[in-house]
Amino acid sequence: MAINGGIIKFKNRKSSCGIKAAVNISESQNNPKKLYFFNKRGKYNFYRFWDPNSEEFNQTEFL
Repeated sequence: MAINGGIIKFKNRKSSCGIKAAVNISESQNNPKKLYFFNKRGKYNFYRFWDPNSEEFNQTEFL
């Protein structure tokens, strides 16, 4: 995935059911152009915004 001309790598997310979540880009006014993971299959709905400041993302690897 490329944002602002750079490549961003991130780990896939899974819901508590073990199903991989899809990635989408928010078009809402509150969270414009923000990446989020979602999954509407399984027992529970899964929805989480991607956080580039999380411990699993290391920007220096991709500069």
